[in-house]
Amino acid sequence: MPAGVEFVDIAALAKGASTGEGLGNRFLGSLREVDALVYVLRAFEDQSVMTATGGHPDPADDLATLEFELVLADLAAVQGGSPAGEGGPGRQVHPPEIAALERAQTFLDEGTPIYRAGMSADERDLLKASFLLTTKPILIVVNIGEDQLEEAAKLAGPFGEDALAVSVQLESEAARLDPEERSELLEGLGLGDGVVPRVARAAYHLLGRRTFLTPGR
Repeated sequence: MPAGVEFVDIAALAKGASTGEGLGNRFLGSLREVDALVYVLRAFEDQSVMTATGGHPDPADDLATLEFELVLADLAAVQGGSPAGEGGPGRQVHPPEIAALERAQTFLDEGTPIYRAGMSADERDLLKASFLLTTKPILIVVNIGEDQLEEAAKLAGPFGEDALAVSVQLESEAARLDPEERSELLEGLGLGDGVVPRVARAAYHLLGRRTFLTPGR
C-alpha cells in the first residue's frame, strides 16, 4: 500500500488576513480543512518582490507574520463561542475539551501558536474538533537562490532540524530537462534526487504516512 499526500498550493498570506485583508476568511477557511501546513519562506533577492514589499527578504519576519495572523484567527475562533469557544451550534463540548480550549487561549493571548505552546498530545487531540489552525503540524521550506546553495544548511538552520532549504527556480529549470540531464545537473550541484522527493518524504514523516506490504492469500 503506497503512502500518498495531496499538496494544495494557496496564495501567500497577507498581513491582516485574520481581519479579512487579502483572501481573508476564504484563505483561512481553506486552511482549516488540511492536515498540516507547509510554510514557504523566500530567502533570495527578487527585485520585483522588493519593489512591492519595500524590503529585502527576511524569512524569519515572514514566518512571524504568518504565525501572527494564524494566532489571531485561532484566538477569534476560541473566543467566538461561550467563554472559551465551545464550538458551533448544536455541538456538545465536554469539560476536558473546554479545559483544553481555555489553556490554548492563554497561549494564543500571548501570541504563541499552539504547536509552539508545549501542550500535551492529549490536549491537542481535544482541540481537533475546533479546527484551530495552529494545532496543525508544520513543515518549513526556505526558498533560496542558486547562488545560495552552499549556504542552504545555514539558511534553514534557524527554523529547526526538519526545515528544508531548496531553490525552487533551479528545480523548475531542471524539471524541463530530459531525465538523464536533470539527474546529472542535480547530482553535480549536490542536490541528489531533487526537491520533490525531499519535500514528499518530509511530508510523509510529518503526517506519519508509511508505505507497507501486505501478505497475499
